[in-house]
Amino acid sequence: STYNSADRVITQAEGQTDWTFAYPATGTTTITQVVKGSNGATLQTRTSSQIFNAGGYLSKDIDAYGNETRYFYDGAKDLARIELWEKQGANLVLLKTVNNTYNGQAQKLTESVTLDSGEVVTTTWSYDLGVVANMADDLALQEFAP
Repeated sequence: STYNSADRVITQAEGQTDWTFAYPATGTTTITQVVKGSNGATLQTRTSSQIFNAGGYLSKDIDAYGNETRYFYDGAKDLARIELWEKQGANLVLLKTVNNTYNGQAQKLTESVTLDSGEVVTTTWSYDLGVVANMADDLALQEFAP
């Protein structure tokens, strides 16, 4: 890996894959991945971007196809909501949302997944002395022994 003067990675290589990292604006990282064949010829190049909020938390991940994953945090900085948007032509279409709730110890209490069809699947957790005691979703309850 090589680093810039701000001690951020600018290049990294592993096997036949090279990554180049750019930081075009505060809170933005652009990642270019180049996959090469055994003869050194480029087989595929993909560019993605990551956007971070003022607190340094990931707020948007844009893949090489233009699909977006958006991240939202609650006041305690727990991941409260995730939205998955798919690029369809010139538009972004919401495919799935995931809403989470947490207790005061940052332990997840609920996760509700809403699909583009409107179907909602909810999972709940409960804790005993800080350890997961059970987990239940729309299909079953799982209990965990201490």
